[in-house]
Amino acid sequence: MTETGKRIVIIGGVACGPKAAARARRCDPHAHITMIEQGEFVSFAGCGMPYYIAGAVPEKEGLMTTTTGYVRDPEYFRLMKEVTVLTGTRADRIDRENKLVHATNLKTGETSAFQYDKLVIATGARPIVPPLEGINLKGIYTLRSLEEAIEIRKTIEENMELENAVIVGGGRISLEVTDAFANQGVDATIVELLDSLLATMLDPELALYLENTLKKHGMTILTSEKVLRFEGDSDGRVAKVVTDKREIDAQMAIVAVGVRPNADLAKAAGLEIGESGGIKVNEHMQTSDPDIFAGGDCVETDNLVTGRKCLMPLGSVANRQGRVIGDNITGFSRDTYPGVVGTSMLKALDLNIGKVGLTESEASRMGYDAVSMISPGADKSHFYPGGKTLIIKLVAERASQRLLGVQVIGPGDMPRVVDTVAAALTANMTLHQLANLDVGYAPPYASAISPLAHCANALRNKINGLAESLSLPDFKKRLDTRDDYMLLDVRKENEAANATIDDPRYLMIPLHELPERMQEIPSDKKIISICQVGGRSYEAVLTLKGKGVRNACYVEGGMSAWSKTFGAGQDDGHDE
Repeated sequence: MTETGKRIVIIGGVACGPKAAARARRCDPHAHITMIEQGEFVSFAGCGMPYYIAGAVPEKEGLMTTTTGYVRDPEYFRLMKEVTVLTGTRADRIDRENKLVHATNLKTGETSAFQYDKLVIATGARPIVPPLEGINLKGIYTLRSLEEAIEIRKTIEENMELENAVIVGGGRISLEVTDAFANQGVDATIVELLDSLLATMLDPELALYLENTLKKHGMTILTSEKVLRFEGDSDGRVAKVVTDKREIDAQMAIVAVGVRPNADLAKAAGLEIGESGGIKVNEHMQTSDPDIFAGGDCVETDNLVTGRKCLMPLGSVANRQGRVIGDNITGFSRDTYPGVVGTSMLKALDLNIGKVGLTESEASRMGYDAVSMISPGADKSHFYPGGKTLIIKLVAERASQRLLGVQVIGPGDMPRVVDTVAAALTANMTLHQLANLDVGYAPPYASAISPLAHCANALRNKINGLAESLSLPDFKKRLDTRDDYMLLDVRKENEAANATIDDPRYLMIPLHELPERMQEIPSDKKIISICQVGGRSYEAVLTLKGKGVRNACYVEGGMSAWSKTFGAGQDDGHDE
């Protein structure tokens, strides 16, 4: 590097900061790049911490290692990137007038000032810590640093007396750490204030599938319950979690009720803060000061589905934004970051869970005339062995049939569905366009018409009024009433043996027998048809309509979805 190189200072060394540093170096070999990080570790996969705790990642270095085996520590950045990395150093103040960052070495107390031509703020997000009595007891964690993850795993592995753990909050971090407790035989309880888990990712009926699965693995799920305080033992370690309904023994607690943008430094420097609480940036990731850029969990971004500002605290977003920043601070290009469609996915025990765009609940709250469809399917052709089930819920705008979002849950290949819809939402596609995407097909990988296309077509039929359908929650309400209707099961007898519904209004007539047994169908009752995944019951409604029975509908998702959400059976079969 020459003495005339541009001075670039980066505050924050986890995701966005290191990416911006690495990209800046590739774009400008002469720049002087300094990265300031308050913690001990840099450039680690924060989203991988739950999997490190569970043992899926054997060593902490795995979260900091490149694909070629280098550990991304300060020495790596010095040798490989010619970037000076200062760990254990807190950025205290930004002097915009003199273009200085004032910082403190947390080990020595020594203060320094760093001159910059371009500054990057990548300070991330901080956990929301509720002001509860006992929150500072030993053994209570928020899991927002690698240091905490190391301590949690050590405690789980070495503490033979650890029998009970409580997870406060039912969001993605809480669900991701369930593996750690299940693998170590620790009884875990999730306490969630809202009435369902993963409320920002799943509508309530799919959240029930998740809840039922967790319970089968021995976890206790307490929704609509509020934590009041923590109580400790004589050593000052957490021993009990007290809610508004009970007391729960616990030798460890993880508090994961959400995060907020860590925008204090930017706010103190007079930078503009957005309506969501994150730092306001333009499409170039530039703040209200043209020489200061920001990215990652501390900024707000554009939601391409709603057109509104939002927060998206994910490592994937932070890395993409870091690359854009690296281009722009060096002048290599005027790259832009367009925004997000809200793609999020996670693994909880043996379930793969993903969401992109809006849930039906979110869409309704935002004023959309939203309509949805649930459809189970397999991630391979039904005749090819090894297929695994997914339940897909598509949401669209009724009049325009514009796609609004998807939720996917099950042991099958969830990312393919979610990523396809992410691309479709980015392109502002309709259900028609989604259903007719030229996606790949071969029996070991997919069915001739993918489960996603099946779901899109079923939702198109619903909007167009080809056949009336009942959502799973609406079906549950009908079952709970004493209304005089017929529940018509059009599956085969061997299927019903695995999962059925015990109700006096129930009648089984396999679909192929229906035309010849029409005399058994009452003309004065509502007919609710159900099958395994929805295809045959939909056809049954069309058959009934053709025979003059107008008051008929079918259950969306069939017994496959019903059994997983409302617990009426365990059958995973897929047909149609």
